[in-house]
Amino acid sequence: MEPEEILEPLDPDQRAVAVATTGPVAVLAGAGTGKTRALTHRVAYGVATGVMDPRRTLVVTFTTRAAGEFSRRLRAMGVNEVRVRTVHSEALRQLRWMWPHAVGGQMPRIQASKIGLVSAALTRAGIKLDDAGRRDVTSEIERAKAIGLGPQEVGAQGVLAERLEEVYQGYEDAKAAAGLVDFEDILLLNAGLIRDNLAVAEQVRQWCRWLTVDEYQDVSPLQQQVLEGWLGGRDELCVVGDPSQTVYTFAGATSDYLLGFRNRWPEATLLQLTRSYRCSPQIIDLANAVLADGDVRQRLLLKSQRAPVAAVNTRVYETEQAEAAGVADAIKRLIAKTPAEQIAILVRINSATARFERELQAVGIPYTVRGSARFMQRPEVKRAVSLLRVAAKQPGTGDVAERVAAALEPVGYTPTPPLGQAQREEWESLAALVGLARSHDSLESMVADLDERAENDDAPVAAAVTLASLHSAKGLEWDAVFMPGLHEGGLPLRYQGEMVDVEEERRLFYVGVTRARDILELSYAQAGSRRENRQPSRFLPEGHRPQPVAKRAAAKSPGCQVCGKRLAAGLERARGTCGTCPSDFPADLFEDLRGWRSRVVAQRRAATGKATPAFLVATDAVLVGIARTRPADRKALASVKGIHKSVVAEHADELLTIVARNPLAQ
Repeated sequence: MEPEEILEPLDPDQRAVAVATTGPVAVLAGAGTGKTRALTHRVAYGVATGVMDPRRTLVVTFTTRAAGEFSRRLRAMGVNEVRVRTVHSEALRQLRWMWPHAVGGQMPRIQASKIGLVSAALTRAGIKLDDAGRRDVTSEIERAKAIGLGPQEVGAQGVLAERLEEVYQGYEDAKAAAGLVDFEDILLLNAGLIRDNLAVAEQVRQWCRWLTVDEYQDVSPLQQQVLEGWLGGRDELCVVGDPSQTVYTFAGATSDYLLGFRNRWPEATLLQLTRSYRCSPQIIDLANAVLADGDVRQRLLLKSQRAPVAAVNTRVYETEQAEAAGVADAIKRLIAKTPAEQIAILVRINSATARFERELQAVGIPYTVRGSARFMQRPEVKRAVSLLRVAAKQPGTGDVAERVAAALEPVGYTPTPPLGQAQREEWESLAALVGLARSHDSLESMVADLDERAENDDAPVAAAVTLASLHSAKGLEWDAVFMPGLHEGGLPLRYQGEMVDVEEERRLFYVGVTRARDILELSYAQAGSRRENRQPSRFLPEGHRPQPVAKRAAAKSPGCQVCGKRLAAGLERARGTCGTCPSDFPADLFEDLRGWRSRVVAQRRAATGKATPAFLVATDAVLVGIARTRPADRKALASVKGIHKSVVAEHADELLTIVARNPLAQ
């Protein structure tokens, strides 16, 4: 492409970034302002004008997904040789070249996960922790390495307090003895070899003659050390970021390098992108108000370039289950005109997805959980269900929730949440099970309910509502976003009565708000699993205080249509009656249809190697509809509520045959 063609689609602010191809440049880019477009066009313009050599140009992104998108856009403009990588992948590529030249011999093997060696170090120290505790210690070691602290410098912190140094050192010793390096070591070794070997440094700096760094607000001290080694004092550097989206300080990230760029480079060009093309004016007004109430340095005042759309809604529900049910109902209405994959539910911690998974399943909406195992597949939930299955076989009376709480004590359930993020995640999963127990009259009914949910809990799919934590949603966007759990202690989050970094939580809220293009629904529940009285989040500005919504019962085990007894999962719910009451429900036909669904799931797994959730073939509600209406032709089959067009197209003959071979009972 010609240089002017490259600049043509850009707005004035983006064009200013694209033509700033020399010298140190820092760009403060707000959410949805076309940051990736400006950066890709800057690189393409630099190559087209001869300022940059594509073979010696490196772009560093925060995620591999972002790297792929950046490369795709460059290729669309005819730029094919620029390297676009994460800092870890580029450091590893260089290290594999460096090792035989600077060290010799076999490069140490890369350790995929720290948890095994951390567990061994804990055992040697005589410290017993559960899986969540071990993950928390692993995170503390990772953070220490990211900010440049060795075992002797780490001090007392986290779940181990003064014993962290001992375990950290034990981990390092075990790693060295096994001839392994971890991901932080890749950066440390890269920086060290560049510092100590001039020939290595010169070669690397030839590869990285022009350097662009995306998401610069989330760079850690260790990553900054690596970037400075690659640069070698030269000034052909462009960084871009948004201090309002710094949300990884718990992992060692800091926005100081972005905000202090002029201190390092007094002559640097500073530019801003503030025209937001993603979010509606109503959403941008809320985002600006959220930051105005906080302590964000150099915050950007965004200006929406969109026409006004829907107002931002804020709702309050009586309970968490009512909130989940309300969100599911809203999505069910919305999905008629908005594709499922353009809808997301964003939560503060992964384990909070449980109740939303349950309600989405109840109304037959497919979903995928981003960055986390689906609820029924989480290890702590599997262990808990095993305990509940044993408890259900033992005689017992009294409140079901109390029985569940007692049964889950061996796997870590306590009345109050523990310290440590991973432990809190597992506790929330267990607390969700205790909350679920309140909708059941018996432990047997609850176990049957869980078994049915486990049957449908399988691999994620694309055409589905996204459930994600706010952290994993960063860099993504949807037409419609639901943000539940917006109460004090939920966001901002509280651990053991102590509020976490409130300003980081504010930035996390801002990230969530700015993921939405058109529709943003905010909510919180007045009472949680412990029946406490909650207050709305301090991050909800005046004018966005929640409005009560009409009561709607959360999904519960329904009652028998004859005697009113609570129904177990599966066939009883499909029949509408309990096992002892008469029913005209065609049970044999229903079971034949479930058998057909299982065969389709197996066939798809065999053909693709990937699991397909059963409810994506057909929900139980669809099978019940077929069994009750007994369609005789394709048109009648297509009219069954909830049936997918692809099912009719691919399986109509088989389904109609199944119906025909099950004669109507006289």
